[in-house]
Amino acid sequence: MKISEIKMQDILDYLKIDESDADADVRQELATFKDAAVGYVKSYTGLSAEECDKHEDLTVAVFILISDFYDNRAMYLPSNQAQVSKAVENILGLYQMNLL
Repeated sequence: MKISEIKMQDILDYLKIDESDADADVRQELATFKDAAVGYVKSYTGLSAEECDKHEDLTVAVFILISDFYDNRAMYLPSNQAQVSKAVENILGLYQMNLL
């Protein structure tokens, strides 16, 4: 699956959220998390959306990021303590173009 093909139902299934629990607020929150995750992947790697779609393993990173955003949405960490999942870091590192 390409990043551009991720649908709300895919996110709900990945997070194991029942359809009946996914009201408009939850869906909006998840859509925001998806946008943030895709933006993070693009920024981290330096790839365009089209280039990201060529690497289906980046979709896994997007799902992991969405899950992390969802699970930790009420947690506050000072910026010096913020951490990215090792799985996400490893996947994104494969495609990192902006090595400055």
